[in-house]
Amino acid sequence: MNRTLPFFQNFVLLAALLLLTSCATVEPEQEQVAMSSLKTITVFPVQTVERTHHFKDSTKQQLEAGAYTFTSLLAQYLTGIQSETSFQIISNEQMESLLGQYHGDIFSQARFVSSQMNSDAVLVVTVERFRERDGTQYSVEAPASVSFEYKLLRNDGSQILCNGIFEETQVPLTDNIFTLKKARKRGFKWITAEDLAREGIKEKFGSCPYLK
Repeated sequence: MNRTLPFFQNFVLLAALLLLTSCATVEPEQEQVAMSSLKTITVFPVQTVERTHHFKDSTKQQLEAGAYTFTSLLAQYLTGIQSETSFQIISNEQMESLLGQYHGDIFSQARFVSSQMNSDAVLVVTVERFRERDGTQYSVEAPASVSFEYKLLRNDGSQILCNGIFEETQVPLTDNIFTLKKARKRGFKWITAEDLAREGIKEKFGSCPYLK
């Protein structure tokens, strides 16, 4: 009986297992090096995104107000981070000055501005929906609703370090029993769009190793 082939197969499987184990131990070290290389992050002004050309003026106003509120919440969150990374938050006026005659989509603009600031990466946040509740904390005609997306990019565009999408419209507990924990945390009340956005920032940014 020939035992050479089974022995060879076992040897190949063992070698493959050792290789996979070796790769798994390298990843955390590579991630740590990448994190330590981010000394400064430019925070691009919060932008609004209109998914349709048929937005009402009131919806546009809500988005603009939402971007303003979101900018303030973002600054509060980032200044509260215990990190060696420095966050350079720029205004719309600074953005326009740094862009000059440069054109491109929002992400290429953000990377260009970030390179002008000599930072290592840029944080881009876009707000798609920011609808305030219609009512009080105990009774509403329409609940608060917020939707935003973020991306943390290297200046050279070679890598998306982190990204996430938050989208929530508060619903009654009776409509979704799985929201019990969240409802209890909110005191079983209807919260504002600002509160919803604050929760979203903490939830999504808190899952990014560079933003917590």
